[in-house]
Amino acid sequence: MPKIKKYSEYKRYKKVKAKYKELLERANCSSCNHTISLSETRKKLTFTPPKVDKLSNGERDLLTFIAKCGEIELKQTQENSFIIIDEIFYFFECNLLYCQYLLSQFVDQARKEGKKIYPIILTHLDPHIMKNTYFPFKTKACKIHYLTSARTNHTQFENIIANRDYEKIREAISKNFLHYHPEPCNLATEFQEVQLAQKLSSSHLFHDHARQELIKYKNNETYDPIAICVAIRIEIEKFIAHELESLQESFSLSDTHKTIEKIKKAEEFGISIPESAKILGLIYNDALHGTDKQDSIHMKMSHVAIKQLILRLVEDLKIDE
Repeated sequence: MPKIKKYSEYKRYKKVKAKYKELLERANCSSCNHTISLSETRKKLTFTPPKVDKLSNGERDLLTFIAKCGEIELKQTQENSFIIIDEIFYFFECNLLYCQYLLSQFVDQARKEGKKIYPIILTHLDPHIMKNTYFPFKTKACKIHYLTSARTNHTQFENIIANRDYEKIREAISKNFLHYHPEPCNLATEFQEVQLAQKLSSSHLFHDHARQELIKYKNNETYDPIAICVAIRIEIEKFIAHELESLQESFSLSDTHKTIEKIKKAEEFGISIPESAKILGLIYNDALHGTDKQDSIHMKMSHVAIKQLILRLVEDLKIDE
């Protein structure tokens, strides 16, 4: 029996070795096509990559990732295993695509052998980026955890965003609440039906409350990150509307739906728009089109560089005057 077990293990070793040798050779994307060394020394399988000065960082990272997958597959003996992957999203796009393929094959092979693998991916990037990538384990079972907890209870603003597609309020929320519109809109009856905060059922009150949250943010007080995103967007669009009015232009912003399009229109009329108003769109637009991003948005808002951008915008638009 011991001999049979050893023979079985050896056969598996040879199979895994051949598999990863082929993968490494295929992934040898160096323009010089340097030799990939995979050798056995003192009963150990050793991978020797080409010299550092002959490879780019991306090429070296990809080859290292493949070699590590092979090492894990050889050492995996238990039914349940964790794989910790650090900063995979820093990979070049094409390398990331290939790594996703390898990982999917790795997880699938373990499943066929009656084993379970739990990948743990560590990253400084927004974990919601995984929604735009492919992973074999990208299901409801995928959990996001932050090393620094920023979670608060669901806010009144967040509840409104979560219900923004409710038929009776959808158009008004998009037109009068989440974008600047000079005409007031009251949804008291509709908000009561969906059990949303009555004090925010008027578009003007909604905007005023968001603006107050922005002032809290500036003063380092506890704030609602979703409300900050609303305030930034509204103040940008209000600034554009007032500038157009001062130029006595008859152009109506209500005919243009997206904030970035309103910014482009304003610039066509010669209005100077702070660059931060455009860049921050990556944050405030993302926040107002999802129901599970409060943690992510809060983490971004708390970043020193992002806060400086927002405070500079507050100053440029004279929001707190």
